[in-house]
Amino acid sequence: MTREALVQWLRREPFLPFEIRMSNGDRYPVPHPEYAALGKTNVIVFFPDSDRYAELALLHMAAVEQLEASQQTSA
Repeated sequence: MTREALVQWLRREPFLPFEIRMSNGDRYPVPHPEYAALGKTNVIVFFPDSDRYAELALLHMAAVEQLEASQQTSA
């Protein structure tokens, strides 16, 4: 996954919730652009309604996929 591709997902107007899929099969939903902080080689994804977060290496991101309406978490 390139940084530029993730920037496009985060800046999309209107924003569409998406899920980051990692090379090990883990999935991280991004229901709103404020739940992701993008660095040079990593992204931090925050979990709604908690103090949890995950730091993900762009190098290990396998795919980004738009969430269907039934999968979306309210932000």
